[in-house]
Amino acid sequence: MHSIATIAAIVDQHAEDAAFLWLRRRREIDGSILDETDIGRIDQRLDANIEGLMAAGKAGWDAAMLIG
Repeated sequence: MHSIATIAAIVDQHAEDAAFLWLRRRREIDGSILDETDIGRIDQRLDANIEGLMAAGKAGWDAAMLIG
């Protein structure tokens, strides 16, 4: 039972991080503070969190929908 709660917490964290990173990317993409390398790092982190949500299947989708 403990591993299920841990997995749910990780899935929720992926959803929260993906939402934060997406909003940050949208805000920074046309800004002058971050360069292409910085945006690329955000993209890599965003991709990793989306992959985590996809690996979680329906639980990942559900977590993403609760955030969005």
